[in-house]
Amino acid sequence: MEERALGTASSSAPQKDIHRVGTLSASVLSQQQPHQSLKDFGLPNSSWSPEMMDQFQKFTKMSEDGSWQRIPSYNSSVDSMPVCPSCWELSCAQRRAPEKKTPSSREQRVKIFRMQSLLRSISQTVKGMATRVPALAWRKELLVQPPRLLLRTSTQQPHQSLKDFGLPNSSWSPEMMDQFQKFTKMSEDGSWQRIPSYNSSVDSMPAHRKSVYSPRKQKEACLFVRNVATEGHGFEFAMFYNGAERRMVVLLQPGSYLEGMIGFVHGGAVAAILDHTFVGCGIYTFGIVVTASLSVNFKSPIPLGSVVLVETKVEKVEEKKIFLSGLVRSTDTQTLHTEATALLIHLDAKISSHPVITSC
Repeated sequence: MEERALGTASSSAPQKDIHRVGTLSASVLSQQQPHQSLKDFGLPNSSWSPEMMDQFQKFTKMSEDGSWQRIPSYNSSVDSMPVCPSCWELSCAQRRAPEKKTPSSREQRVKIFRMQSLLRSISQTVKGMATRVPALAWRKELLVQPPRLLLRTSTQQPHQSLKDFGLPNSSWSPEMMDQFQKFTKMSEDGSWQRIPSYNSSVDSMPAHRKSVYSPRKQKEACLFVRNVATEGHGFEFAMFYNGAERRMVVLLQPGSYLEGMIGFVHGGAVAAILDHTFVGCGIYTFGIVVTASLSVNFKSPIPLGSVVLVETKVEKVEEKKIFLSGLVRSTDTQTLHTEATALLIHLDAKISSHPVITSC
């Protein structure tokens, strides 16, 4: 990071301390520095609709008096951090009032920046671990490929001609393969069944459900959790369903394009795979459903490239309302990453309530 990004040179103790911390952490900073050299994806492009442009211009106008500020958007968690290294505030000059300074403010700023340095170090460690998985090698050239090469669109019909993305590929880690083989073995007696996974919502529906619902397939639509074409960089998962228990389990290996906090999975990605698992459980148990509410409590972050279990089950049914619980945990069940609940609404004929046989 350039020296000006660490603050102007000064003989004051706080700035010297911060500069020393910044120097120690320089080895783990993103190679794309400073921010000025990065592509800001938060600026208008040819895909923006007139309404999007109108809203952008509206807020840009509101920013002229300084009351609002447009935040740059980059494709790296590290690069997306505010440039100021002494804190995570948007602007030290604007956000830190002189009258509120305390004797411990210097120590607090240094501690915060040290935490930033620690997170960057963790990110590098995770990236190093990812070398065991070839597809998680963090190749920068993939970021400059045209979007059409990175995104899948579904135009294939019928299921027999589709690619099932729930089957093993070269990006799967040994742990992911072990879990897949474990659940495949459990499926031999018919208690569990593997659910095919396609890149279209329509194609992913069970055949008998699709015949009732008669959905219309959108030409350019692509299922969100299957829209990254590069194996190992997006959602790598396999789904298994237990009809007797009304339970769905997803084996998930989150890829490098799902980063939120440095080195860990974005909370929105966790919520997305939970929602996908909840709805899948509802569809295979009752028929066509939609999510009415989703509540997610994050317990511990999920490292990129790790393997976790996403589990959902039906708790109770009240006419068209289906209540489910879910969680995300490590494969050894020792670490609870996320807890969640969902309310689904059944769109088919009235369903009857019946008790759950077993729980997770």
